[in-house]
Amino acid sequence: MRTHDRVQHPRRTHHSLPLAHIAAAVLLAGCGAMPSMPFGSGSGSGSTSSTAAAAADTSPAVPTAVRTVSLSSDGLAGLFPFEGTTTTATRADRRRDETSMKGTGTVSRFVLRDSGSAVITRLDRQLVYGLDLPRAQYTECPLAGCPQPPAQPQQPPRQRDEPQSTREPGCTMRIAGNDFTVKPTSKRQVINGFDTEQYAVDWSVTFEDTTKRRSTLQLAVEAWTSPVTPAMREAMALETSYQRAAASAMRTAAAERAAALPPQLAESMTRYFGQALTAADRTALMNAARQLERIRGEQILTRYKLFYRGDACGGAAAEEGGTSRAGLAGALQGLLGGRGGGSGSEGSGAGGETPLLSFTQEVKAWRVEPVRDSQFAPPAHFKRSNAP
Repeated sequence: MRTHDRVQHPRRTHHSLPLAHIAAAVLLAGCGAMPSMPFGSGSGSGSTSSTAAAAADTSPAVPTAVRTVSLSSDGLAGLFPFEGTTTTATRADRRRDETSMKGTGTVSRFVLRDSGSAVITRLDRQLVYGLDLPRAQYTECPLAGCPQPPAQPQQPPRQRDEPQSTREPGCTMRIAGNDFTVKPTSKRQVINGFDTEQYAVDWSVTFEDTTKRRSTLQLAVEAWTSPVTPAMREAMALETSYQRAAASAMRTAAAERAAALPPQLAESMTRYFGQALTAADRTALMNAARQLERIRGEQILTRYKLFYRGDACGGAAAEEGGTSRAGLAGALQGLLGGRGGGSGSEGSGAGGETPLLSFTQEVKAWRVEPVRDSQFAPPAHFKRSNAP
């Protein structure tokens, strides 16, 4: 498992929750004599059982902002679907981000087995710990990051035998149209204890190449949002205190702006159009995504579906009933780094148009509750894997 050796700056997540730190929160007020929070196997990985570790833990339990978010995706055109959970525990001078992921498809469940990792940022110690939970190992680095090994001479790229992309080399596109709508639907629902209302978002971008062929990228978003509750406000106060302290520790001017799209979705869009759009159009595309911030309230449940139709620059050809999965094969090959290994039908839904990419994130809990100090340091039985 790969661990992080640099501090990850916190983002405000009122409108989206970044994938790697989409964390979340189960926070009860107070700091009574409670057992350790069950952050995956962080307290009991390896030969020590979690029950024994919890029973032996007498470290103070301190009010901490905790957010827990579940993530799931049907995969990119049905390839490599996954699901997971991210939990973030935050105090004014420290934070723990823990993520567990597993594949849910015929192939991805073997490629992406159940895994767990955590990053602990200690502003008070000026240190960052990266925990590999299955292997009971950790790294320790300063906030600025561990020294990097000397760069190795680059080898010439290896010739790969893979399907050719449907994209035409040297072809460029421009944004010919951009339509964005955000509409409240008047639907209301209680989700995980949050009183939510629904927004329907439709963002359609039309691309045109130099031969006047056109394609349309459509992002459909179903967002259920909640007003800020007293429990959320209490948690936000701790998160904001940490953001300010982290910004000061890293000598940054301010905390980063919230991302309008989950990083996985934004990265896939950028890579898919990376060689076809000009730099200015790529920037305009991502800037337009920030219009999602027009949604009011805190997003509790959000479903993203991305569709692509048309043949600009030899892209996915439109078929009756939806996007051509075969036409996307070359592009998907590049997005997956040339790795195949699954049927194109993996994770696809029955009936209707199959999206190129789908992604769901759901806040399970977000409040303040007591968390043991032990959760903000590597467990005693973990072994350090990098040099002191």
